[in-house]
Amino acid sequence: MKIKNIAFIGLGNMGFYMAKHLVKKKYKIFPYDINKNNLKIFYDTTKIKKENFLNSIEKIDCVILMVPSSKEVNDIIFKNNKLSQKLKKNSIIIDMSTSIPTETLKIGKKLNQKKIKFYDCPVAGGVKFAKTGELTLFFGGTKKNNEIVRVLECFGKIIWCGKLGSGHSLKALNNFINASILNTYLEAITTAFKFGIKKNFLINAIDQATTGKNHPYFKKIKDGILMKNYNSGFTLNLLTKDVQIANDLIKKYVKNATISSNILNLLKKSKNKLGKNSDQLKLYKMWSNKI
Repeated sequence: MKIKNIAFIGLGNMGFYMAKHLVKKKYKIFPYDINKNNLKIFYDTTKIKKENFLNSIEKIDCVILMVPSSKEVNDIIFKNNKLSQKLKKNSIIIDMSTSIPTETLKIGKKLNQKKIKFYDCPVAGGVKFAKTGELTLFFGGTKKNNEIVRVLECFGKIIWCGKLGSGHSLKALNNFINASILNTYLEAITTAFKFGIKKNFLINAIDQATTGKNHPYFKKIKDGILMKNYNSGFTLNLLTKDVQIANDLIKKYVKNATISSNILNLLKKSKNKLGKNSDQLKLYKMWSNKI
C-alpha cells in the first residue's frame, strides 16, 4: 500500500522535529498531541492545514506513535482514540516509543485480528539528531518494505532487527550495554584519579589499549567527562527507563542475571540523588563523590 497520509501522534521534544521532517518530504500529515500548545506551535511553524486526524481517519495510511510508553500506546490504539476500530484494513501503525517488548507482542496480536499491520521502531540519538534527521532506528516486525523505508529514512538510519518486538528489545538492550560500559569506565577513571594518575597519562593508556576502542569511551568519556563536558543530551531518567525494560526482559530469559540488576539499582540511586532530568554523564559526580 502506498503511504501518503500519516497521522503523527506525540509532538514532544523529539516527535515535534520528526513530524516536521515528514512535512518537508511532502507527506500529508495529521498531527496530534494531548498538549494543545505543542499542536498549536507545530501548525504555526509548519503552516500546514489544520485537520483532526480522527475526523479524517478513513484517509490515514499510517499512524506513527511517539509517546512515553506502552501504556499510552495501548490507550491510543484500544481505549481513548480507538484506532483499532476506526482505521481501514491493511493500514499501518508504527510504534516509535520506548515500549515494553512483551506488551508490543500483545498489541500486535490484537491488531492482527483487525487486519491492521503493527511494527515497532524505537529511536536513539536524542533531540539533537531528531532535529537533523540522523536518529538510529531499531525496526522490528517485517522484512524491508519500500514504502516504510521511505517514511523512516526521513528520521535517520534504519537497523533491521527481526520479528515484532525485536526493535524495542534491542534498543533497550543496547542502552543497557552502553550504561554498563559507561559505569565501568567511571569506576576505573575515578580510581585512577584518586590514585594520582594525571588525565593525559590516563587517556594515552586507554587509547593504546584494545579495551579502550568503543563508542561510550570516545563520545562519553574522552570527549565528554574528561573534557568536563557533561551534556550528552540523554537524561538519567531515559537511560534508567531503557535499562529497566532490558532488566525485565533479561530476567525473563536469563537466570541469575546480576549485571543488569546492579546497573539498574545504580541508575535508580543516581537518579534520586542527581535528579531525573540530569544528563547521564553526571553519573561521574556519583562515582567521584562530588555531589
